[in-house]
Amino acid sequence: MRQLHPKAFWLFFLQKTAGLVFLFFFISLPFLISFGVFNYQDEVVRRDYPRYNQVEREPYIPTIFKVFSLIPVGFTVLTLLFVVIIFIWSKLFYNSYKFEISKKGLKIEKGVIWKRYITIPYDRIQNVDILRGVFDRLLGLSDLQVQTAGYSGAVLTEGRLPGLHPVDAEKLRDDLVDKIGKGQGL
Repeated sequence: MRQLHPKAFWLFFLQKTAGLVFLFFFISLPFLISFGVFNYQDEVVRRDYPRYNQVEREPYIPTIFKVFSLIPVGFTVLTLLFVVIIFIWSKLFYNSYKFEISKKGLKIEKGVIWKRYITIPYDRIQNVDILRGVFDRLLGLSDLQVQTAGYSGAVLTEGRLPGLHPVDAEKLRDDLVDKIGKGQGL
């Protein structure tokens, strides 16, 4: 069994981190702004609430502002925790992704918690594409997609090998097309 290019780890990390950024900017950030978390300032609270606690001689700050002042810190810690989890998950996912060209077909093994073993017989292969997305181009990688009968489109490819070196992707595509062309496939 062969493994993906070592830069594929960074590909997985960037893809998952982009999902986290999307989650932050389009879901969490508007929620936090709507509560005025980023507009909170000590001066505003002191100006609006000039009453003092008689025992401790500290400015009176309502509990709601104390809670909201901790949200950015908690959110930052939570974001850093998610980045560390994504880093570890990407490493585990990269280590679990293997493939092989056998006599019967293309074998793909992947998964961290749930392992998935895919064997695509050569007679079911309809098309072999090489795609290069934004992150692929940044890292100098390619994505080999094997389309079969019954599956269609880039999203529904049955066999996908992300994070291959472009030369390896071309060679693998040529090997698969040769196997199909020799009467073993369509």
